[in-house]
Amino acid sequence: MSTLPAPHLSLPAKPTFAAAVLPSRPDNAPAATGATLGSRSGAKRDTREELLTPWLERLPVTQYNSTEQRLHDEIVAFMNYATPNATERTVRERLIARLTEIIQRRYWCSDVKVFGSMAQDLSLLSGVQEYLDTMPALRPLIMVIKMFLAAKGLHSAGTGGLGSYALTLMVISFLQLNPGNRPIEDHANPMAAESLGCLLMDFFDYYHDRFPYETSYISVLDQKLGSKESKCWVREKYPEALAVESIISPDLDVGRACQKIARIRTAFGEAYETLKAYRVNGVVTDPSGRERVVWHGNVLGSILGVTNSAMQHRRDLEDLLTSGALDVQLARVMLPESWSREPQWSPDRPGNGSDIVETVGKAAVTPLVHTVTLRLHINELVYILRVVTLTIIHTTLVTLAALGIKFHRKQLMKIVAICYTLDYLTTPGPHFGA
Repeated sequence: MSTLPAPHLSLPAKPTFAAAVLPSRPDNAPAATGATLGSRSGAKRDTREELLTPWLERLPVTQYNSTEQRLHDEIVAFMNYATPNATERTVRERLIARLTEIIQRRYWCSDVKVFGSMAQDLSLLSGVQEYLDTMPALRPLIMVIKMFLAAKGLHSAGTGGLGSYALTLMVISFLQLNPGNRPIEDHANPMAAESLGCLLMDFFDYYHDRFPYETSYISVLDQKLGSKESKCWVREKYPEALAVESIISPDLDVGRACQKIARIRTAFGEAYETLKAYRVNGVVTDPSGRERVVWHGNVLGSILGVTNSAMQHRRDLEDLLTSGALDVQLARVMLPESWSREPQWSPDRPGNGSDIVETVGKAAVTPLVHTVTLRLHINELVYILRVVTLTIIHTTLVTLAALGIKFHRKQLMKIVAICYTLDYLTTPGPHFGA
């Protein structure tokens, strides 16, 4: 159930300088489109919270050839900061373990599995794991873009935003098609090529106005763009809708839930222009006493950041674990009273059925939300099968009688015997519907 930690990314060696002050944002830099996080309620009072960039503390003052190169280093620093640390992993694993224990005490034959962003350390569905393994630029781009969308309230498919699964497929398709015509090395080895900054800007530019939203859908499986007409995915009232083919169920359009694609495209365009226009330099003195122009600043911070409350949450988790309060609080989590009755199945209660059909349920534990796989009683499925079968037999007999087809007494007795046998075998016991 535990997940493997994401690899720690390291920066290539560059000339460094001992003393310089990094400004949070230069005077001539464009206004940060994600500099504050506003209230979602739409209230007039100012409830904005400043977005911070604590990952800059990990970057040395060094010399850069371009803004894109500096942006690459900031993305690497952001990745190392945003990846869950040891404390967060421990808290998460203990919480899942306690949740599993409680659920399995109620549902003895259940399996509890974690999937989604957390399971893939993108805090994505297991179906994308092979792409994460073969595309080294995939994880950094997804994490940065998810944070960017979250700062604007456009990251949830439930509210018409761009969900993690659709976003992941968009990034994979982008890397497959390489619309920026970048060298192969930029994709195959982005750390050595220092290309994450260029790739991020290419992504924003491509999905802002270069992608043919009205005519095409994204197909990661075919590594190309397909025609919406071929899938019957053209929406007359919403022709520019995003369409993304699922890699698990190719007939499913996982982009359909994204109703705010116009706002998302606008945000991508603004981010691209902000990053493209960002220019700042400063003069520092190296150890030999020579003055040099050094690129520095806060390029990534011009479009995204973290709130102080989010940083405080990480500190609170540290205190919760080291003080022992986490174990105390988890021990107090008990079964609800409605779950205190007999288990749904036990070896000494034959006839209660086996749990074999899986269904997906949600178990929300603030602030972590986990998707839990539970199992549905076979009795409910068999009951449905019983009703359908008897209805088919009855309809068949009525139809044959109407056509004037007669049955011998022995044939009728066999049909009646089958019906009674089905009725006996599939009659639910007192536990049905528990």
